[in-house]
Amino acid sequence: MSRQVIFYVEGYTELEFVNEIIGPHLSILGIIWHKPILVSNSVRKDRTARGGVRRYDPIRKDLQRLLAQYHGADFIFTTILDYYGLPEDFPLRNVPLPGVVRPLDKVQAIENAWGEDINDHRFLPNLLLHEYETLILAHPESLLAAYPEARQAIIDLQKDISGFRNPEDINDNPMTAPSKRIIRALDAYHIRYDKPTGGALAVLELGLDAIRRECPKFDSWLKKLESLADN
Repeated sequence: MSRQVIFYVEGYTELEFVNEIIGPHLSILGIIWHKPILVSNSVRKDRTARGGVRRYDPIRKDLQRLLAQYHGADFIFTTILDYYGLPEDFPLRNVPLPGVVRPLDKVQAIENAWGEDINDHRFLPNLLLHEYETLILAHPESLLAAYPEARQAIIDLQKDISGFRNPEDINDNPMTAPSKRIIRALDAYHIRYDKPTGGALAVLELGLDAIRRECPKFDSWLKKLESLADN
């Protein structure tokens, strides 16, 4: 029985990331994937608004509905959401965890709690540490694909992140998150960063191999998806 993956993603940039990069990669391995579904941010009069993470409750209800709709054991649901900026009502988001220091440990604890809350063995929760722009910082020169005039800004950005072991170590402070660092570097040269176009082009330029080398948590999640080919 072929395993089928359904992606539940934060926005249109992540949707294109699946359509253009992750999905075709899984296809080569013989894994069926479906058109990504944007997260639910509200439900009003039987109408579901999608895109952008605002509150956890609409996401929870939407995932449970979708899991019931795709009830076969061969369906696997996974997510691409940013850890940075998660709403306060997300499982464990603002709960002190004694002994947990690294952001990676905190994110994994939230993912585990999220999985327990959804309570379906077909659900594979995944949060980007810390956000989509983390992937771009795996190789900042990829921004040249969208901003060919930004070479000096990219040099500045590379200096800014040189003290981090890998992009996933870059913290989620509102002033120093990956997206804020990119915005600040480009703004210094009067270049406006636009995630749906510039951010998407940068990741397309990067490709999966470069991202996986520099982002171990992302790589670990993708390996779990790849392992479906063996089951």
